[in-house]
Amino acid sequence: LLAGEALGGSAAVLVAVGGLHTVAVMIDGALWAWGQGDAEDRLVPARVGAEEEFGGSPVLMAACGDLHTLAVTKAGTLWAWGLGEHGALGHNDDNTRLVPTQVEAQHFGHTKIVSIAAGRAHSAAVTEHGGLYTWGQGSCVDADDEEVDEDNEEENEVPLGLGHGDGETKLVPTRVAPALLQDTRVGRCHGLPPLHALAFAMGTHVRLGNGDETGPAADATGCAYSEMPGEIVMKLVKGCGS
Repeated sequence: LLAGEALGGSAAVLVAVGGLHTVAVMIDGALWAWGQGDAEDRLVPARVGAEEEFGGSPVLMAACGDLHTLAVTKAGTLWAWGLGEHGALGHNDDNTRLVPTQVEAQHFGHTKIVSIAAGRAHSAAVTEHGGLYTWGQGSCVDADDEEVDEDNEEENEVPLGLGHGDGETKLVPTRVAPALLQDTRVGRCHGLPPLHALAFAMGTHVRLGNGDETGPAADATGCAYSEMPGEIVMKLVKGCGS
């Protein structure tokens, strides 16, 4: 347990853990980090930047990849730093950044960021209008990697983790085509089809009823909400953000 003094005497409201580092967002919008970092390891929390860092806007949320960090400010701007391998930082290169660097707003159509996530070498963000953007490493095997284990078919599979269906690495945030999301938008109250809206608002049918999680995603057998009259379902969907 960290003493309050170790975090500037403020209360932590969010913590994110990476491969070798940890960050904490404080109630006053300050960001603290410790673990493996820039020129030296930090065994105790150290504040990231000063008050003027992050464009002078308080940090609202943070996410950690293995060796990179994302942060979103109250102003809706996205900042990224750490290991830039495979374009995980979204700065149109694979360079490492030792200080928070703003990801250009033009990549998101100059809309605010409301949610972020970070993987080993890729990142994702959702805008206030429900657009999903991903960038970084597009597959677990590089295109020029010729090493293949012929005796292990499972290891030879190449998951396409960015959602664009092409397996390519993206050096800047790239919107996942709405058609690939069945023309829906991510988040609450964005006109989702009833089944999808219920999934976002309440969890999957497997968690709610006795549905078979190995079956098709559209199979809501056993879901308590699937037995409700249609007009009640629509009221739930429309009221999810009220």
